[in-house]
Order: sequence, then C-alpha cells, then structure tokens
Amino acid sequence: MSLHTTKQPGQSGETASDKGLFETLFKRMAKGVICQNRAGKIITANPAAEKILGLSVEQIQQIIDHKEAEDIIHQDGSPFLPEQFPFYQVIQSGKTVQNTVMGFFHPEKKTRIWILVNAEPEFIGSESKPYQVFISFTDITDQINSEKELRFQTGLQYLLTKISKTYINLPLNQLDQAINSSLAELGEFIGADRFYIFDYNQKQNTFSNTHEWCAEGISQQIHLLQNLPIDDLKEWAERMNTGETLHVPDVSELPKESGLRTFLEQQEIKSMISVPIMENAVCSGFIGLDAVRNKHVFSEPEQMLLTVFAEMLVNVKSRSRTLELLQKSEAKYREIAENMSDMVWTTDMNLQPNFYSSSIIKIFGYRPAEFKKYPLPNSIRPKQFWRSISYSKASNKKLIRDRLATTTIGTSKVKLLKKTEPVSGFPRIYILITTMKGK
Repeated sequence: MSLHTTKQPGQSGETASDKGLFETLFKRMAKGVICQNRAGKIITANPAAEKILGLSVEQIQQIIDHKEAEDIIHQDGSPFLPEQFPFYQVIQSGKTVQNTVMGFFHPEKKTRIWILVNAEPEFIGSESKPYQVFISFTDITDQINSEKELRFQTGLQYLLTKISKTYINLPLNQLDQAINSSLAELGEFIGADRFYIFDYNQKQNTFSNTHEWCAEGISQQIHLLQNLPIDDLKEWAERMNTGETLHVPDVSELPKESGLRTFLEQQEIKSMISVPIMENAVCSGFIGLDAVRNKHVFSEPEQMLLTVFAEMLVNVKSRSRTLELLQKSEAKYREIAENMSDMVWTTDMNLQPNFYSSSIIKIFGYRPAEFKKYPLPNSIRPKQFWRSISYSKASNKKLIRDRLATTTIGTSKVKLLKKTEPVSGFPRIYILITTMKGK
C-alpha cells in the first residue's frame, strides 16, 4: 500500500480526514517504513522503522551518507555493498525491488536481526527516474533463526558423530592432524573466521596456542600466541579457571583500559567466544571462535557445539595419555624381554604368536622375523602343547574380561625342534597372556 501519492491531472485532492487517517496508520503500523528522495536523504520514517533497527533517523541517515554497511550482511554472511541496497537498485533501474533479506546488528539487543525489505519507486509525470523511494521492511528474525537452528542442529549432529568416530582407535602420530581437520570442519560449518585451541601450562602459568584454523583471507596468529603469561590475560583466565564461557559480542564495547580489549584488537577481532577445557574440574586449556570480518553474536547452538567439542577433547587427551603410557610400558618390558637369556613370546587371543624375543636365535637357531613365518605347531609338537594349555582358556574367561590382567596360564614339557637339529631334554615352556578390554 502506498501512503503517499503524487497528484495527477484530473484527480481529486486529499481531504483532511484522509490525511489524518494515513498519518495515524503510518505511525502505528508494525512494519517499518522509510521514504528517501533520489539523493538518499530521508524525508520521513515511522516509529516502527526506528524500533526494528534500534537506530534513530539520524543514525540511519549517517549509515546511508557514509555507506557504512560492514555490519549489514546477506544470509551467507557476506557484507552488503552500497550498490546492493534496495534503494540504490530502485534508483538505478526504476523498478520495484522485493523480498531482499538483510541482517543488521541491533545496538540495544546486542544481537543480529533480520528484515525482509521491499522498495517501491515514485515518479513525477513521465520522468523515467524516480524522485523518491518508499522502503518498507518487516522483522523476520524469529523465522530466520528457527530455520537456521533446524539446519544447524541437523548438520551438527551429523558432523559431531562423524568427528567422534575419527578419534576411535586413532594412532597417536595422527592425532594433531585429526584435530586440525576437526577445527576446519567445525569452523566452516559455523561460518567462523578463526577456530583455535589453547593449552594451559600450570607450572609456567602460561597459555599456548596449539592448534588453529583460519578461514580464507584471515591471518594466522598461532605463531604469536605462545607461552602467554596468565597475568596478561587475567580477565580471560579467571573465566576459564572457574569453568565459565567468555562471550564478547562486540570487542569495541569493552572498556578502553581493558587488557582483553587490547589483546583482541591486536588480532583485529570484532567478536569472540571461548569455552574452557575442564578435566576433573580443573582448567587444562580452552577452545574458541573469532569473528574478524563482521561482528557476531554467538548463538546457544554454537556455544553448545564448543562445549561438546571441549568435552570430546578431554576424552581424546585422556586416551592419548593412556596410550602414551602404555607405549612407554611396552617399550620398557620389550627391552627387558630382549635382554633375557630365556626365550619370551606373546600371542593373540587365538594363541597365535605375535612377538618373539631375540634369544630365540640361541634356543632355536631362528631369527624372530624368520620364526614368525612358520606356524607354531611346526616348531612345537601340537597335540602335547595345545592339550596342556586348553584347560586354561576355559578357566580364564573372567580374567580376559578384565580391563588389564596378566597371568601365567600353564606349563608343559614338550619336545622342541631347532633349525638344524632336535633339542635334547624337555625344557619348561612358560606362556604369558596379556589382555585389554576391546582388544
């Protein structure tokens, strides 16, 4: 509906009653309306326009005059260029522009709102260029957020399931690469500019950036963020140590004397959020997201993603430490076994040998790698050997179900064969089975 019309020859004039009706409707309608002349000057705007945008007419005019559109974005997050504004499109084409979705940062709500904009030209006589443009818009934030959250939740569930499977039985030497890949996948999914992980060194009382992903065109900071003293980031560290999330929607609104503001502005960060990595109620580091190109209010689903990923990293770290200790333990006992005069071997759960100590060459005349090529019964009389330990497989079911257990499960006198000649006598054979749940 057009609130203003240009008189044409032969048309009757507007009555005072009509004018009053239109003015009342203009002021009370929920849809925002702004009228601009062809130079972009705002002629009038209704109260709903100021309320929806959270800006006064003067502030709106300032954005138009200075073309400050960095906080006005498309749905894909890219900024609106001045020539993409509905007003300028109408002035250039002389045609109506409909259903343009625009995202504004609302200064009072401290969040982004979305409006659906229509722009309609007004002409004088037969002029081809409009002399003014009516801009009308509706707040569709709830609709956009609902659709976005539904897509986000569906995609997030799939992505987290995929990532969690990545770390199952992952070799330690592939862990860093897997974490960097996870940061990239999650960062791109959220649409962040930077995604990072910091470790906390309690002995040195410092933070260090261990992993970082940056979107295309965003500078890396990881090389500058090593061994940062906690005292330089007290505001940040206090939040992390108490297990609280730190969310800064607008860095420019932090106090000017704030050390946190100085630190973030040095990296050209406009908005950020970080979540602590808590192990047994103690902060061991934190993960975070940066918005560099545009201000961004991080939503609850985005915060939830960070929390879930932080918990996942706790489990990954715990498993990594356990595997590292097991590897050190295995190396230690392997060294002991290699230096024993007695022969030692290990078997899998099917009692197939998978390790022989180097002393095998003294006893059998075979090298370990050479001996592995032959089935065990080729070197040990099978009926005597397997009969002697068969009782143990049944009697040790509970033991095998334990998380970690070792035992000697049987002894037997059997006749062994050397590489060149039989061994005289009946040496005693000891078998040690070590089991781990799930292996």
